[in-house]
Amino acid sequence: ISSADVTDADRAALGLTIRDTVRTAVGVPTTRPLATLDSSDRLQHRITFVDEANPTRRGKPEGVYACEIWVKIGDTPPASPDELRFLGLDTATPYLAKFDAEDANKTAYYMLRWTNRRNETGPWSETVGAFIQG
Repeated sequence: ISSADVTDADRAALGLTIRDTVRTAVGVPTTRPLATLDSSDRLQHRITFVDEANPTRRGKPEGVYACEIWVKIGDTPPASPDELRFLGLDTATPYLAKFDAEDANKTAYYMLRWTNRRNETGPWSETVGAFIQG
């Protein structure tokens, strides 16, 4: 007897899991990442992110593929995401941002957002910033 010969009714009677054959679309992310920065090392920042809905858990929300990380280096925080440049896409926290010597003694401002595998993005995080040690 092969597994193809066993019906879902048979599996249910035996207490086995019945495989779902209907694909469910993953939704657009609805929560925001919360970011914390460690700027204690020279010319780098360690960016740790968690979900705002589960801040004590390191995992991403269901359906989320990765966290987009954007940055602005300058004297003032970004007024809008248009002032940011894409820094990286990270599937697991933390992310290590490395800087060139010319960025020393400046401030890096970050905004993050979740993305799914269809490149649909969720809302932006709050802006967080840290000094780049030279």
